[in-house]
Formats: sequence, C-alpha cells, structure tokens
Amino acid sequence: MSDISALKDRNNLKTLHLFLLGLITSSLYCIVWMYKTNAFLEEVTKIKTMSSRYFICYLALMGLGGLFLNSANPYVVPLGGMMLLTSTILGIVWAFRARNALRAYTLMEHKFELRMKGVYTLLFTIYYVNYCINDLPNAKQKSHEKMQSVEKTTQA
Repeated sequence: MSDISALKDRNNLKTLHLFLLGLITSSLYCIVWMYKTNAFLEEVTKIKTMSSRYFICYLALMGLGGLFLNSANPYVVPLGGMMLLTSTILGIVWAFRARNALRAYTLMEHKFELRMKGVYTLLFTIYYVNYCINDLPNAKQKSHEKMQSVEKTTQA
C-alpha cells in the first residue's frame, strides 16, 4: 500500500497559489498543472485519466478558439467561441476522470471512500481536484475516526 500523502507531496501546490498563478499567467499555468498532475495521478493511482491525444486536442481547441475569438473576421468569431466551449467541456471531463481515479484509489488502496462532490467538480474543476489531492491525508484521518466512533457505538 502506498502512502496517502504521496499525491499531496508530488502536487506540492496550495489551491490558492494555483488560482493566483492561473490568474497571473492567463491560465497557462493551469494547463501545465493539469498535464503534470495527470502524469503523477496516473503513476500513483495506476488509472489512466487522459491520453496524450486528449491533451493535444484540448490544447489545440484552446489555442485556436482564443485565436479565432479575437479575429477581426466576424464569421470566424462564433467558431472560436465553440472551440473554447468545447475545450472547457474537455477540461470538465478531465476533472471528473481525475475525481473518479482519486475515489477509486482511496477505496482500493486505503480502504476509505473519498467524498468529492460532483457539483464542486463541475464548478471549480482543476481547483477542486487540487484541493482534494491536498486534503487526502485529512480525509483519510476523518474517515478512520468516523469508522472508529461507529464501531464504539455498535459495541456498546
């Protein structure tokens, strides 16, 4: 069994810092973070969440969408909006895949169910995934404390 804090140690970035870096770099850092996090998430959990083709399509849609959205040609602007919307959907899909990988990992390797709300995953995507990765050791401790209190009440 691997250490629960391995993901947190590999991530090594607070959610506020991720948000601020994304804000300063116009979300470029968020893209780098997603790629790096995906790599070590797959390494630790042994669950495939995103292929390289998926990531290339995500990057292409974001880049071309931004380029077309800022075009002077009014016929190309809606296409840019559609591409950016599609890239946003791909980012949300990745967040849900990462969520599922984290939940499966904690259940199989550490014998507790990680509670990650789907609404938060939808609204905050990579920021919520980052938060949950950083909170894994605390979530495991809370889960075991809850199980121990349930065992004590059933024994009494």
